[in-house]
Amino acid sequence: MPSHAFDVEIAEELNSVELAILYNHFEHWIRINHIAGRNSHEGVTWMYQPRREIPDNFPYWGEDKVYKMIRKLIDKGWLRSGNFNKKKFDRTTWFALGEKRKHRYDDWPSKAAQSSVPNGTMECAEQHNPLGEAAQPIPDTKPDTEPSSTNVEERAQPRPAHASGKSSSKRKKRKLSKDKPGAVERREAVHTTDAEHDKLVAAHGEAFAEACYDKLNNSKLANGKEYASDAHAIGNWVINAVQNDQKQGYTGTKSHAHTNVAPEHKDQYKGAF
Repeated sequence: MPSHAFDVEIAEELNSVELAILYNHFEHWIRINHIAGRNSHEGVTWMYQPRREIPDNFPYWGEDKVYKMIRKLIDKGWLRSGNFNKKKFDRTTWFALGEKRKHRYDDWPSKAAQSSVPNGTMECAEQHNPLGEAAQPIPDTKPDTEPSSTNVEERAQPRPAHASGKSSSKRKKRKLSKDKPGAVERREAVHTTDAEHDKLVAAHGEAFAEACYDKLNNSKLANGKEYASDAHAIGNWVINAVQNDQKQGYTGTKSHAHTNVAPEHKDQYKGAF
């Protein structure tokens, strides 16, 4: 089984074992790239990982918790984030050491120092990563025929915590709303079935339904959030958000008029998802 580790002094400084574990994940891979002379931008070394894959390394934490902890590390100056992707739709996130930790770069050997290591091997060649596995490059899994921004160079990157030589039947690929049979694209990032759409329209009206799609679409594109069911997300929080917007005189789109929805209709719709 993979294992996670942390530095006691870092945990004390951050006043959090959880933040120390998460920070160790990023520092380890930044160090690997620094030693190998890879992923250098703006004068420092970076590591990259698709945002949606980061929580997979920490199955004992929820996605929202992981993202909030990353934000804390950035706010505290322990990490910094960037975007060096060549494709606009690529949501891969890049991370480097923040102001409070950038001195660590000076503590690590660089590619130029390889000649001082016997047989030209790098110091990190046999080092184990915080997941308990030997560090090695992870192949790009995207179907692009040309190199994507996450595979422009050959470089070591973290593998998901569940990755191993054995196949796992316990962890299956998460199905998204767009993968649901009969799902129809309502917006670029919003998909519901005709039955779900009809229930929403029947309970709230066409204009309100369109406002819900706009609200959810904007949120997903801005935050990179994905749902197993967009219809459930609409019933869970989007309806309330749109109603609050309308109370404040904001609909989110010029083409949608205000819609007054009776409380009993709202409950009816929420119960359908």
